[in-house]
Order: sequence, then C-alpha cells, then structure tokens
Amino acid sequence: MKSKSEKEWIVLVGGGSGGHVVPLKHIAQIILKGDDSSNILIVTDRKYSNRTLSILKDLKKEFGERLVVKPIYGGKFRRYGRNKFREITDIKTQVLNFIDLFKSGLGFLQSKFILIKFRPSVIFCKGGTGALEFCFAARKKAPTIVHDSDSRPGMANKTVSRWAEIVLTGMPRDAKQKDLETMVGVPVSKEFKPAKGDDKKNARVKLGIDQKADTVLVTGGSLGAKKINDLVFCTIDSLNKLNIQVLHQTGSASETEKANQLRKGLLKPSYYKPFDFSSSLPMMFAAADIVAGRAGASAIQELANSAKPAILIPAGLTDQKKNAKIMEELGVALVADQDDLLANPQKFISEIQYLLGSDNLREDFSEEIFKLAKPESVENIAEKILKLRAR
Repeated sequence: MKSKSEKEWIVLVGGGSGGHVVPLKHIAQIILKGDDSSNILIVTDRKYSNRTLSILKDLKKEFGERLVVKPIYGGKFRRYGRNKFREITDIKTQVLNFIDLFKSGLGFLQSKFILIKFRPSVIFCKGGTGALEFCFAARKKAPTIVHDSDSRPGMANKTVSRWAEIVLTGMPRDAKQKDLETMVGVPVSKEFKPAKGDDKKNARVKLGIDQKADTVLVTGGSLGAKKINDLVFCTIDSLNKLNIQVLHQTGSASETEKANQLRKGLLKPSYYKPFDFSSSLPMMFAAADIVAGRAGASAIQELANSAKPAILIPAGLTDQKKNAKIMEELGVALVADQDDLLANPQKFISEIQYLLGSDNLREDFSEEIFKLAKPESVENIAEKILKLRAR
C-alpha cells in the first residue's frame, strides 16, 4: 500500500520524433503544475533520447526529480505500402527489420527493469518506437490510454489499443468524422491561436519585418525538411522579386547557413528570414498571411488552432498523405506533392501567388480549418489521465 504522502508515477510513453515527444511535454507540464501528488516518468526511444532531453530541458529544470526520462531500445517494422513481393525481396529492409526484432526484445527487458523501480498508476501511450515494447511489458501493471495523432493509427498504438482502457484520436479518420467523442486533438502550445485585432501588426513589429508585404511562413517541422528547404532555395529569388516576404524554418544550422548565403544575393534581403528553430513560431504564424509546410498531425493542429490558411506538402509517408487528403476533402487547405513541386518549382510559386491573391479562399480556409481547433486538448487529455489514475 502506498502512503498518502507518497507520490504516484504517471508514465508517458512516446519516441522517434518531436511529434511524439512534444505533446508529452505539454501534458507533463499540466499534470506537474496542477497535481502535487504526481511524478512523471517519460519513456522514449533511446536513439531519440538526446533530442527528447533537449525538448524537456526547461521542464526538467523547473520540476527536478518529479520528472524522470528513461530511454529504451525500440524496434521498427518497416513497410512502405508496396506489394508483398517487393516488400519480401527488399533485402536491406528485411535485414533491418530482423535486427530491430532484437532491439525490441532488449527494449522489453529494459522496460521490465524500469517497472521494478517505477510502479505506474496509469500509462499514456503516444506511440512511436519504444512505445510498444514498454506498454507490452506493463500491460498488466496499470491502465493504459492510447492517443494517436494521425488519421491512420500507427502500428504501436494499433497493437496497444487491444488492451487499452481508453483510445483517443487527434484527427478525424476520414472527411465525414469531424465530431467524434474520442477526438481530443493534438497537444500543441497554447500560444497557437487566431491573430485578432492588431495581433498580426504587433507580431510583425516584434519580428522586425515589413508590415505591408504579403508574407508566407515555410516550415518543415521541428527538424526541418530537406526537400522543402530545397524547394525554397530554388524559388526564393523569384519570390523575392515578386515582393513576397518569406519566413523560413530550416531546422538546422547548416541549412540556415546555406539560406543566409542565398539571402546575400537577393534584391530585397530583408524579405527573407531563415532560422533554425524558434520558440517564436506561434508569433510567426500570427505574422504570416499563409503557411506552407508538412501535413503531420501536430502541424495541422497548429494551423487549426491558429485558423491559418495553408499549403500542405506531405512527406512521402502514408500518414501525412492521408492527413493531407482528408484536409483537402474537408476544404481547409491546398495540397501539393513535393516531388511535383521540385520537378517544376514554378508550381510552388503559383500556389503561393494563388492563395495570397484570393482573399475569399483564405477566409474560407481559415473558417473551415478552425472547426478542427482543439485549444483545450492538453487539459482534456491530462484530465482523462488523472481520472483513470484515480479509479
């Protein structure tokens, strides 16, 4: 029996990308601030642990020993939507899958050792590498909540859902399902919100950019996107000559250095603002007229909460392509294929001009995508976690 003074451990599991870990940060912050009786253990993919520690650095500094991070090995089952013959005969893929079977086994054993010290009162599974290994090891130790951000559940979450108490979704499964009780949205920063009144003007003043110029924010996510960066690099001269102001999140110092070299040769260098990553991203959303970027669930939630018209450029992943297809069917954004745009960069320029030049379309997109806004997503998920713990 636990004493009344003993704190309980709530386990948040997710790894492999910022899309898995950043939501865990927001949930942990709400629980740690609002519930003094709880500690948080975050279990993540060992390969991604340095990035996880970087994301959680401020939270760890604030809450100290109440927040613990444990990396474990996670296996990945690679499949690319090809026919079975091509999948089986892809030797490299099959070898990597075989190696990852051993990683999964090791991750399972690591999880068992972690569970000896940390006895969870509830487990929240965000998915990704490492999630299945831990949740399988702990399946009889505590009740589990599964949350899948994308329109198509990942393999880990699909498996864990078989014994989970609660299954939550971040996006509609198709264009007809917009109001499911289980759709709680994706936890993103509360700073993503519609720009009202002088918000856009104030944001532009703080960023030091032109107040009147048409402005597009281009982002490939927290780690950037090489193909989107390449697309900007080969069109920035033309966009600059069209007096279109570009805020560009490159995702890395080396890509930003490349962007800054291009910036020197532009007609209006001040109209191009490349940066690695910025905590001011919500302010950039407010300053921009439109956003061009990936179709990951977190990115779409940021757009929805900000009521921002967008051009979605899904990565070559089934999840992002399905997300983008649903958004297109719902009439909330333009969707473009990255390979088509790279083959004909003028299409990217034309898409930007088309959306910037149509006030009515931008207004329609803004209204429609805002219907998917879930500004209370973090609080709602935290409440469900604490309720399940209290049973």
